[in-house]
Amino acid sequence: MSRGGGTSLAGQCTNTAVVIDWSKYCTAVESVDVAARTCVVQPGIVLEALNGELAPTGLRYGPEPATHANCTIGGMIGNNSCGATAQRTGKVVDNIRRLEVLLPNGVRFWCGKTTDERYAEIERHGDLRSAVYRQLRALRDEYADEVRRRYPDIPRRVSGYNLDSLLPEHGFDVAGLLVGSESALVTILRAELELVPVIKERVLVVLGFPSIDKAADAVPAVLPHEPIALEGIDSRLIHDQQLKHINARALHELPEGNAFLMVQFGGDTLAEVEKAAHEMLAGLDESEHGPTVAFLDDPAHEEELWQVREAGLGATAHVPDKPDTFEATYNAEFLSHHYAKRQWRRPRSDLSMGWLPAIAQLVGRLRLGSVVNAVTHAPLLSRAAVALAGVENREIPKFAAEPLHRWFSRRGARGSGSRGTVLLWPDTFTNFLHPHVGQAAIDVLEDAGWR
Repeated sequence: MSRGGGTSLAGQCTNTAVVIDWSKYCTAVESVDVAARTCVVQPGIVLEALNGELAPTGLRYGPEPATHANCTIGGMIGNNSCGATAQRTGKVVDNIRRLEVLLPNGVRFWCGKTTDERYAEIERHGDLRSAVYRQLRALRDEYADEVRRRYPDIPRRVSGYNLDSLLPEHGFDVAGLLVGSESALVTILRAELELVPVIKERVLVVLGFPSIDKAADAVPAVLPHEPIALEGIDSRLIHDQQLKHINARALHELPEGNAFLMVQFGGDTLAEVEKAAHEMLAGLDESEHGPTVAFLDDPAHEEELWQVREAGLGATAHVPDKPDTFEATYNAEFLSHHYAKRQWRRPRSDLSMGWLPAIAQLVGRLRLGSVVNAVTHAPLLSRAAVALAGVENREIPKFAAEPLHRWFSRRGARGSGSRGTVLLWPDTFTNFLHPHVGQAAIDVLEDAGWR
C-alpha cells in the first residue's frame, strides 16, 4: 500500500498492510518537456518542491491542495486532489498524461489514453496487461450508457472510481481511471504530468458574509468572472486558529463576517487582474449578496491570508497531549504502541469520545436522555462535564427523545424496493443525537424506490 505525505484529514494510510513510503528516496523530476508542457516525476516528490524545480521554465503543476508544502504527487494522484485552484486547472485527473504502474504480479507498464490501434497492439500480446485492458473495455462497453446517465456532472467530483475516463469520448483513459483509486488497484511508479503556465500577476479579494450558507449562495455570482482560485472559510476554522494563536495578523486583515470567500484573479498585467476583480465586486454590489470586502494586491499580504487556509489542518490536529503543536502523520500503529499498557496517558478527549458510542447506547437503552440532557445543560454542571471530557468549551449536544433505530423499528420500512435494498448504517451522532438527519436520508431513499 503506497503512502503519500500523510496530509489527509487524519494523516491516515491503512490499518494492516506493507506500507511503501515513497517520499524518502523516490522524489526526482526525471524530465521536463517545456514545449509540450509536461514532466515525468517520481511519486514521492512534494508538490511545492516540484513547482520550485519547475520555476525556471515558467510552468507549474496546476492542482494545489492547501497542504501543498507537504503533500506528494503520488498522494495527490491517489486522492484525485484539486484545491482552491480547481476553478482554473481542475482536478489531478484533468492534469495527468500517463502513469507507469506495477501490478501485483510484477507486470509494469505505462498507461494513459488508448486509441483503437494502440488497444489492438496491446491485445496482441496476450499477457496479463492485455487481459486487464480487455476486461476494462468490456466493462466500459456494458455500462457506458449507465455511466453517462448517472455520473454527476460537477467540477469537483472526486469520490468513487473514474469509470467515465474509460468512455470513448475520453479516449479510454486507463490512467484517468486509476487516479483517485487510493493505491487499491495498482502501484504507481512514475507519472507524466500536464503543466500550466505560471500566472504573472494576482490579486486576492476576500468577501465576508454573516454565515457559511450565505457565502455559498454567492458562489454562482462569482464564477462567471472566472477566478483562478476560490475557497470558502467558516467561523469554526477561524476560531480554531485563534485558540492556537495562528496567523494573528492575517486574521486581523479579514473583512467583517462569520464566513468568507477567498477569490483570486490572475493574468499577465496587474491592471487586467484588478479590472476583473472590480467587475466581480460591482456585480455583487448589484445583487442580493452584498459582502464586506478586503482587496489585496500585495503578494506578501495575499500569502498571509492564504496561510489562514493552509493552517486549517494545523488548527485542528496536534501531537498527543500537546494541543499547541501540529502533527498529522501519527498513524494508528504508532499510537497503539505509544499508549500500550498506559491508557492513563491518553488525552481525556480520547477516552470521552472513544467511550461515547457505548455511553450513548446505554443512555438510549435505559431511556435516560432527558435526565442526561438536564444535567449536561445546567450551567455549572455543563462546564464541569466539558472540562472532565477534555474537549473545547462548547454546547454539549442533546440526546434525542427517540433514537433513529427505535424510530425506524416503530415506523417500519415503507419503500417499494423497486430499485433494490439499502443498508443504512447510522453513526453514533446520527442515531442518538441527530436522528432527524437519518430520517431525512431514509425518506429520500424510499422516495427514490429503495427499501
